[in-house]
Amino acid sequence: MVIKVDKEGNEIWNKSFGRRWQDVGRCIVKDGNYYVIAGETTIEAIILKAGAWIIKCNNEEPAKIKIIRPKRNYLYIFDREVMPYDKTMAIGGLTFMAEGEGKIKEVRYYLDRHRYFGGHLPKAIRYKPPYKWKFKMPAIAVENPYVITCAAYYGNAGAVAVDKIEVYIINLL
Repeated sequence: MVIKVDKEGNEIWNKSFGRRWQDVGRCIVKDGNYYVIAGETTIEAIILKAGAWIIKCNNEEPAKIKIIRPKRNYLYIFDREVMPYDKTMAIGGLTFMAEGEGKIKEVRYYLDRHRYFGGHLPKAIRYKPPYKWKFKMPAIAVENPYVITCAAYYGNAGAVAVDKIEVYIINLL
């Protein structure tokens, strides 16, 4: 992640690059109106092959993404909003929807279990709004929620804006 701050240390913008957890930035250099970032990646975690990357990013505001459905701390039954609740809970399938700002190329939805990483591959990819994904797989998550990550990819350097939500889901259909 690259964070640009003003002279007082206040954040102006931040940008993330790379894949979900396998890429690490090591060096950044300002080049005119651009920043050049160098880093490394683990290509195959089991064999421990490593690679390197270089990214040139501009000084523009990054894209933004926000999950707007489901609402946080609401109960949903069969994809219908029922009432406020102490956590985000769904009984039956559930539609996720996000709003974005900026020049978004694609939005990907990833699914992980809380405390257990497993969402290497996206569950859905959307190229234009509305950025929706319908969760309709069998699930019982009452103690450890699913973590839904909505990632908006933008620019030519693989930059990504992210929003996440934890959802407890019971879906037996």
